[in-house]
This record gives sequence, structure tokens and C-alpha cells, in this order.
Amino acid sequence: MKDSKFILNDFVQDSRGLTAYQVFSLDKKKKEAGEKETYFTEEIIAMILKYGRTLSEKQADGWVTDCVITIPSYFTREQRLMMNQAADLAGLNVLQMVHENVAAATYFALERLDVEKALHVMFYNMGG
Repeated sequence: MKDSKFILNDFVQDSRGLTAYQVFSLDKKKKEAGEKETYFTEEIIAMILKYGRTLSEKQADGWVTDCVITIPSYFTREQRLMMNQAADLAGLNVLQMVHENVAAATYFALERLDVEKALHVMFYNMGG
């Protein structure tokens, strides 16, 4: 894939048999020397969560310490633990992990609290 596409990172296997990503160092001296840095999946997810935390704190003009994370229903126990580890690296306390469909249904219900008319709704997850 690296030969046919414009990809700057290498995919390597970590000690657990999971995918890790090697990228050129952001440090100018290390980059010129061709040194690479390795990031594990939970570290990359932690970076994304930390960015989301920063945006939330700016919007709320306060601190964010707890979170609820939505996950696909097919996530395994190991993937759920990885999400917990990533949130911990981002300085977040995970209160609950909720399947995406449950989150969508909850949001829909909260938006319709003022409607008294009975309603039947189907939620269908077509995937990515």
C-alpha cells in the first residue's frame, strides 16, 4: 500500500500483536536524521480525545474530567479496554461506554421530550 499511495508512515506490529504506526519525528534534528517515532493505537486515540477535551473546555469555559464514550456494538473486550486506556491517557474518567445505536436513540428521545404523541421509531445502523 505504501508503494501505491502517498503514505508517510509505516505500520508495524507492537509486542501485543496490534498495529502501531511509525512516523517521521516532528523534532527537526531527528527528522533530518531520518529518525522515526512509534505511536500505539491507544496513544493516537488519546490524542483525539485530548483534542476533543480541549474544545469542550473552551466551549464550556471550565474543566472536563468525566466522559461517556460511544463505541461500535462489535467492539471486543480488548478494544473496550484500549478505549479506557486512551481516555486515561487523555486525562478523562470514563463513566460509561455506550453503543452508538443506544446513543442515537437516547438523543432522539431527549429531543422529543415535549411531544406527547405516541411514536414508533426504528434505528438502523448501516455502518461506515
